[in-house]
Amino acid sequence: MVIHTHFLKRVVGEEEKLICNACLHWIYVLTGLVWLFLCAAGGYVADLFLWQHFGSQAPDHQIKIFMLVFGSRYPWIFWMMTALGVVIALIHILKVVATEIALTDQRLVFKKGLLFVDVQEIDLAEIRAENINHGMLGRFLYYGEVHLDSRFVGDIYLPALSKPHQFLRELHRARRKLVDPIYR
Repeated sequence: MVIHTHFLKRVVGEEEKLICNACLHWIYVLTGLVWLFLCAAGGYVADLFLWQHFGSQAPDHQIKIFMLVFGSRYPWIFWMMTALGVVIALIHILKVVATEIALTDQRLVFKKGLLFVDVQEIDLAEIRAENINHGMLGRFLYYGEVHLDSRFVGDIYLPALSKPHQFLRELHRARRKLVDPIYR
């Protein structure tokens, strides 16, 4: 599936042909949402624990410790932990939104970041080996981190891609066309 974004239109030259885009797996969004849930639940449990153990000392169902108010009307730990969970979830979601991986007939382009953009490019002829790390769930959920070993340029580590084997199949096909004139 080829998706043309504004960034790819600027980077891919007229003499190049865009073969495919790789997108990050939805596991990043799920990881962010799980962190949000865990932080909110941890804050709720901490507030509940403090209220049950220290709340009976306050006549109006509140207790003040170092200018912090505990009680049913002021669940501040819950809200602080939930805010932390929201920040962690946004980081994971923004990683999915801000990452683009494109494969052309001559090179691979890996862009990450929205404000501080980091772009790594590697010619297909420079790639010597590929490794896929599926992790514990990757084989079942069809995702994997791809490590591209290159000759003169530093290695490139791609984050968890959806269907990494399909992406590597397209990479191999493009490299074969680049090297072998029969496929041109």
